[in-house]
Amino acid sequence: MFYVMVVVDDRMLGEWFQSHVKWNDYGFELVCVAKDGIDALQKLNQHEIDLIISEINMPKMNGIELLNTVKEYGKDTMVVYLTKKEDFSYAKHGLLLGAYDYLEKPVSIEKLCNLLKNAYEALKKKQLEKEKSKKLREKLELNLSISREKILYDLLRGKEVFSKLGGLISEYDIDISDRMVLVGLIEVGNFDATSKEWIKSGKLGELIKKIREVIHSISKGYENLICNTIDMDIGIIGVILQPVNENKMKKFEDLSNDFFEVISKEIKRNYNVRVTVGIGNIVSCPNDISLSYMGAKSALRHKYILGGNKIINISQFSGNNSRSLLYPVEREKILAEYIMAGDDRALKLAENTFDDIAAGGQDNLKRIAFCHRSIDI
Repeated sequence: MFYVMVVVDDRMLGEWFQSHVKWNDYGFELVCVAKDGIDALQKLNQHEIDLIISEINMPKMNGIELLNTVKEYGKDTMVVYLTKKEDFSYAKHGLLLGAYDYLEKPVSIEKLCNLLKNAYEALKKKQLEKEKSKKLREKLELNLSISREKILYDLLRGKEVFSKLGGLISEYDIDISDRMVLVGLIEVGNFDATSKEWIKSGKLGELIKKIREVIHSISKGYENLICNTIDMDIGIIGVILQPVNENKMKKFEDLSNDFFEVISKEIKRNYNVRVTVGIGNIVSCPNDISLSYMGAKSALRHKYILGGNKIINISQFSGNNSRSLLYPVEREKILAEYIMAGDDRALKLAENTFDDIAAGGQDNLKRIAFCHRSIDI
């Protein structure tokens, strides 16, 4: 159904349009009748109008001025003129400016009905084109979003190297620079009562989307931090942080920790769900971002020992403090990929992995390795 406004300064003609035309038979509904161009603009602001049938010669504002004003308003409204033969030159000018058609007065019901049939088809075609264009835009935005997420995901997993992604990083508006970087993983809910309800209702994705909006909203208050987010596993959001300028590592670390504290409190307050955050180590450049990501995953797994609903930083597990062993299965997979590909990062990742396992085993593995090396010597 399309909506019509008739603009005539003749009261009798206005009543004729209301009583003699079976608008519904042609897919239209007469919404209102305006007495002049000024009245028409007021009513146009009050109603959604698809078709205006207007006299071209009116007091206060003529049909040409009305058409121009409608266009200035950004309205995509079809305009048809009612004109006398002596005013045809005005109607012709209106057609050049974008009016759809005209009807001579006195109005023939037959000609009006034919015009309405054609106008309906034209409006329907325009509507379908709009819908098609909207779907195409949504599809392109979705593809862009998927591609952006894939680039970040591959970067975190060590499947891509930042130095080779210059063009894509720029094309997909990914705000990552060649400087220090830290990865945090935010696990939402962990199957507590509230998150179970979100999952049952099929709204977990909606919750994650809202939380990502919260994260980006909070990040605007941290002028010295650059924040990128990415959906990871179910209920887990990856957060990639970098300093705006090359700050000292300790300053960046303190700022990042404060950032995750604020986010954790805000999510719990707004959505009443458990939030566990795993934070990886700071690495010197995005090429090593997978090391920070694996550290964040390792930190998150410590919830099974330390309990969840808290912030766990992998840096807590360095030094000689007593702790339980957690074997980094995911890191082993990436290490195998690096070795098979002959990637130089294999050695660095192997050393990091061994250090984490050794830390979890109270450095017993290091002592064993030292004893074996001494025996070999």
